[in-house]
Amino acid sequence: LTSSAASPTEKKQATEAQKGVAVFIKSSARGTVDSDVAGKMQHVLAALQNHDYGSASSTMTSLVSHEWKDHKDWLKGMKILVQAATKKQI
Repeated sequence: LTSSAASPTEKKQATEAQKGVAVFIKSSARGTVDSDVAGKMQHVLAALQNHDYGSASSTMTSLVSHEWKDHKDWLKGMKILVQAATKKQI
């Protein structure tokens, strides 16, 4: 995603996505992400790897709707990641 960022806006989005991934990894390692949320994130990442953008977007929308209060620190970046991957079809 970072290498495909052409405009300043895309570069900013790539940076936000990287931050979200890093915070998610740290939160998971600390045990502050429950297994249900972690499983949904695994589904999102698998869907992106399989270019199933609809499924990734749907699951991310559900996470944002239901988990924002507890996980907004990393959900914002992950949401941007899914949106950018969907837009660029990468």
